[in-house]
Amino acid sequence: MKSRGRGQLSIELLYPYRRVENSYIKRIAFKMAEGMKKLSEDELYECLKSLNVPTRRSDIKTPTKDFIIRVFECFLKDLQIDIEHPVLRPFNTIKHLEYPDIYEDGQRLILLSMIIDFITNTDNLAIYPRDIIYPKPKRTKKILNYLIVFWRFFLVKYATFQTISEDFNREKAKYDELLGLNKELEEKCNSFLQIIRDECPNKEELISLIASKSEKCKEMEKQKEILLEEYNGVKKKEKDLKARLTSTEVSIVSVKEQIKELDELILSSPDKLSTEIKRIKDSIHEEDLKIRDKENELKEKRKNIDVLKQVVENNSKDLEDLENISNCMNGLDETAKSYLRDFQKYQEEKENVKKLESELQMKEEVHCNHEQNFAKINLKCKKQKETYTKTLQDLQRTLAQEQNDLFCMKATNMELEQRNTDETSSVLELIEKCKKAEITTDEIMAKFDLREEEIITTFKTDCEEIKNLVVKEYASEKL
Repeated sequence: MKSRGRGQLSIELLYPYRRVENSYIKRIAFKMAEGMKKLSEDELYECLKSLNVPTRRSDIKTPTKDFIIRVFECFLKDLQIDIEHPVLRPFNTIKHLEYPDIYEDGQRLILLSMIIDFITNTDNLAIYPRDIIYPKPKRTKKILNYLIVFWRFFLVKYATFQTISEDFNREKAKYDELLGLNKELEEKCNSFLQIIRDECPNKEELISLIASKSEKCKEMEKQKEILLEEYNGVKKKEKDLKARLTSTEVSIVSVKEQIKELDELILSSPDKLSTEIKRIKDSIHEEDLKIRDKENELKEKRKNIDVLKQVVENNSKDLEDLENISNCMNGLDETAKSYLRDFQKYQEEKENVKKLESELQMKEEVHCNHEQNFAKINLKCKKQKETYTKTLQDLQRTLAQEQNDLFCMKATNMELEQRNTDETSSVLELIEKCKKAEITTDEIMAKFDLREEEIITTFKTDCEEIKNLVVKEYASEKL
């Protein structure tokens, strides 16, 4: 422990009862006296040595005045009581006396005896100035035994008090830091709440937005169903058209084959037909000539009627054959015309198929674009919904965390305020007790001053009487 030097003690540390209540000191001292064990000379020597008191073994066996004063002064220094403080000893009155050293020494002894007596009086152990001036071994051992026990107890308690005060200072610093943090957090919370109020929409607006988005999603789903139905119809039409295309392609192939045959016939038949027609014409001409000849012959020879009839029959047969040939030619013309019509229809259908394919491709592209747009809109809706839900959840979490932090900070503030109030009340009680102790010390000092004045007056009167007696004796001796 650090001991105070001369003139370093404040008024509140002059007496023990300035710091601790009298009844409390007496109660502690009484408890210590009950459980106190008598120490031997060696134990006393070791204890004093451990308490940094310069001692010798001979000082305990045969105590002296200087040893007792040295022990008491070390004890009071560890108790942070400075008896040389000007408040305790008014040197202004002593230094003007004839022998100030005698009064100073006497005052020191009186103060030491008073303060030590205040501590040891609880165990009915009164300390007098003669115990300091003329110490006895047995009594000094008893006093030292009591003082060492109280001394050690005080050092332990003072160490705990210092640790408690350090802990209190640390807790107070933490409390101040927590107050600052609490203010910062309150400001942040208010700023966050303001940001939430300014930037984020209300719950009703979010609900209305979600409802509108859900309605849009439903409409888009309906549009999707309609588009799917249209797509399925287009697919069916495409299948029908493909079937028709296959059938038309088959018919076209067959028609092409027929056209090829006709082309071949047309390419190959004109000469044949012309030859045949010429032949037929020649034959017809010949037949005509023959008929004429026959007619002439009939005219000439009406006798051969049967022959003529046969010739007529043959001619009729030939006419039938010619008619059949002409009918075949007419049929071929009609078939060629029908083939040409079918070919034109095929080309028209092919163009229509191309147009339908282009329309299908356009519709498929439009459908793909619709599907992509629908997927994009769905993704946007989902993302917006997720972002809104995430923002809501984050805001709710932040609000809950901030509320919990505020609640915890308020609870800690309440506890710290309660501690502060308790500590302030205890400090106020100590201040009141200190004030009472100051009043008592003032009364004691007043009594001491009165007693000092009485002693000075008596001393002056005694000195005057002695002087008068000396003068009278001196005068009588002269006479």
